Amino acid sequence: MRSARRHRRRGCAALLLVGALVLPTLGCGTGTAAAPAVASHKTALESGPGTPIADGFVVAPDSKLVGVAFPRDPDGWVAVLAVDANPLRVVDAYLAQAAAHGLHASPQCTVDYPKGPTYRQELLDDQHKPRPGAQSISCTTGTDNGSGGPWWYLFLHWGTLYDRTVSFTSAYMEYAPAGKSAPVAASRAPSQMPTMTSWKRPTTATVGQRFDGDYAGLNIGHRPGLFVAPGSELAAPVADTDCGTGGLAAVLKTSGSAEVVRSYVQQFMDNDFPPGPPRQIRHSGATVMAGRVAGGGDLSLTQFTSHGTHWLLILRCND
Repeated sequence: MRSARRHRRRGCAALLLVGALVLPTLGCGTGTAAAPAVASHKTALESGPGTPIADGFVVAPDSKLVGVAFPRDPDGWVAVLAVDANPLRVVDAYLAQAAAHGLHASPQCTVDYPKGPTYRQELLDDQHKPRPGAQSISCTTGTDNGSGGPWWYLFLHWGTLYDRTVSFTSAYMEYAPAGKSAPVAASRAPSQMPTMTSWKRPTTATVGQRFDGDYAGLNIGHRPGLFVAPGSELAAPVADTDCGTGGLAAVLKTSGSAEVVRSYVQQFMDNDFPPGPPRQIRHSGATVMAGRVAGGGDLSLTQFTSHGTHWLLILRCND
C-alpha cells in the first residue's frame, strides 16, 4: 500500500495549525520571515503562470497558485498548486527557482503501476526507460534545514492513489528563508514521462460535499470527514502533501463570517480533533489553531485575509 512508503517530513508538525474563530482584518505580509511577501491578489480562486507566490518564487508554466501563499508557523509560507499538464516540467521549473535562491535540492520521483487491487512502485529516473501503463507519478524534493539553513519542500502528485479511488493533479510547497544565498546549479527531474492508463481527473467538491476522502484517515468520530461549509468554496481539488500515512491540503475562499470558521471547528470536533486555543502567526495577520490525537495525527486550519479576501487552509497529517 502507498501508506507503507509514506513518511513524516521534517517540519510537518510545525505546519499543522489552525485558524482562530475571530477573522483577522489585516492584509497580507510584507516579506518578513513569518509573512509571505506576496503581490496583490484578485479574488480569483487560482492564479496562473508568472503570478508571484512569495519571496521571489513565481507560478511556473503548466501550474496555478491555489488561493494565496499562507503564512507558516513559526516562519515562512505554504503554497498549494494545481498542475495542469507536464508534471515533470513543472518540477523542473520549481527546482530552477529553488536553485536561484541558493537551495540545493535533488528530486526523487517514483511511478506506480496497477497490480490487481493495489500497485507496484518503481523509481522514475533517466537510467531506466519507464514502462507504459502508469497510474501515477510523484516527485519529492527539498532541502535539509538541520543546520538552521533555509527550509524548502516540494511534493507533486499526478495520477491516482494506490487503490485508484482518489486522484490528484497537485503540488504542495513550503519555504522558510534564512537570508540570501548565492545561486547554485539546478537539479532536474527525470526527462521521460511514462504513458498513463486512463484515469479520472479530480473534481472540486461543492457546499455540503465531502472533500477529504477516507485516505487521510478521518473515519471515526460523530460525523467522519470534512465537508464544504456554507459561506465557503473550495478553490481547487485537495492537494496531496505526502505527510504521514495520508496528508492533504485544502484551500477555501470564505465570506469572512465567523460562522464559517465555527462550522469547520465543529467539524474538527465531530472528527474527535477538538482544536486548541488560537495563536497568532507573527507579523502576518494570520491566526492558527490545531487538533491532535495520539496515534491519529493532526488536523488544522490557518485563517488568513489577503487584500480583503478571506482564505482558509486546512491541513491533515495522518500518523
